[in-house]
Amino acid sequence: MLQPVILCGGVGSRLWPLSRTNLPKPFIPLMGEGNDQSNEKSPQTHTLFQQTAARVQGAGMHPPLVICAEQHRFFVLEQLARLGIKPAAVILEPTPRSTAPAIALAALWAQENGISDPLSLLPADHLMGSPAEFQQALKSAAPAAQSHIVLFGITPTFAHTEYGYIQHGQAHSSGIFKVTKFHEKPTRTRAEEMLKEGGYSWNSGMFTATAAVLVAELQSHAKQVWQGTQQAWHEKTAETLLGTTLIRPGSSFGQIPAEPFDTAVMERTAKAVVMPYQGRWSDIGTFSTLAEALPQDDAGNSLVGNDIVAQDADNSLVHSSTAGKVVAISGVSGLVVVDTPDALLVTTKAKAAGVKNVFSALQKQGAVQANDPARIHRPWGWYETISKGPGYLVKRIGVVPGGRLSLQYHHFRAEHWVVVTGTATVTNGEKTMELNPDQSTYIPLGAHHRLENKTDKMVEIIEVQTGTKLVESDIVRLDDVYNRAGTNT
Repeated sequence: MLQPVILCGGVGSRLWPLSRTNLPKPFIPLMGEGNDQSNEKSPQTHTLFQQTAARVQGAGMHPPLVICAEQHRFFVLEQLARLGIKPAAVILEPTPRSTAPAIALAALWAQENGISDPLSLLPADHLMGSPAEFQQALKSAAPAAQSHIVLFGITPTFAHTEYGYIQHGQAHSSGIFKVTKFHEKPTRTRAEEMLKEGGYSWNSGMFTATAAVLVAELQSHAKQVWQGTQQAWHEKTAETLLGTTLIRPGSSFGQIPAEPFDTAVMERTAKAVVMPYQGRWSDIGTFSTLAEALPQDDAGNSLVGNDIVAQDADNSLVHSSTAGKVVAISGVSGLVVVDTPDALLVTTKAKAAGVKNVFSALQKQGAVQANDPARIHRPWGWYETISKGPGYLVKRIGVVPGGRLSLQYHHFRAEHWVVVTGTATVTNGEKTMELNPDQSTYIPLGAHHRLENKTDKMVEIIEVQTGTKLVESDIVRLDDVYNRAGTNT
């Protein structure tokens, strides 16, 4: 048996504006949006996180442990539920501290739950090929993982300068080699030399090892990380939400050194071995690599979206998620155009890695587009702002089947709801009613109210807010099935 551990991290910098701080790469359907119910049956619309979870289902696999940020917990629960996958538990990091503390958390959880099987530590944002092929590779690594940390190395296909490289040493066992040295992102000349020499792999960031081996190496090479994580683990709290155990390490987790597992342990340990993996793999690190992963037309264009026109254009990526908006390119080559409802990016494939600098500049400016997408996701569905002005705010709200907003009231605003799709169950003061399309209700300031979807189809409403203070913080929750008291998420 193997224990999958899915590591969900990232700040949304390299694929902005598709990704944002509060909607990072693992949770985005990069291959294009399906309709709201298509996700469970259409692999092409699955997010990278969903693909990772689906990849480790089946015989010989324990239910996955997921480690993610507190603010991403509902993405994890909702996207796993769409696939019918129940995780073993979800550990919520109160603040990002890189991969060494995250892996230490996984080891502590495994020890506490008596799991001696190898842990397969998998980033949530990788694109890979056949799940069966990958599972076979994981199982092949299991014997060596009893006493070593097995890295998955990707056989280089060209002189890539954005990946780290692993230099192979003597054979450890069949198909597995000792690690001689780690090489950080090389220059073009050095990458070409390594490709010509052979005996190198790209570092995929995927590891397999038992909790016992991980603990011993963390204690030896990353003592501060290990001791800090132990302390935060002892301070942990837990709750059950939507049938899943959520574990929150103590606030001291924020004091742990933010170290990658590679530099904290792997570059120091004598127990590192590498297993070359021949299957399809990409970390979708830039828009250029995203374009390579997408289907292409006869001119080499990767086009995602419904209203895209490409004339006399080649080798370009156009990704549009703005409904009803035509995006056209003409007479260009090697271009990247990413259009979202609230941001537009135009760059080239050759310069696509520089998008993270745009993201950093937006963060310094305090731009809301760096952190939040136009469509804000909630555990019950989503909302997006249509229009706003002095004293009013208009939103479109979608509630998924079974979704239920909190029973709440507001100090500063009244609301008018108009149902446009589906059948909504509405609590307004002392009354509970069902509203169909073209029916509406007015919610006075201070009235207790709730919106629910008790059907198997989406419910959408238009909400018009009027008042003196139209902000998300003006929500007083009285009852909430998602345990969000005191938060605005």
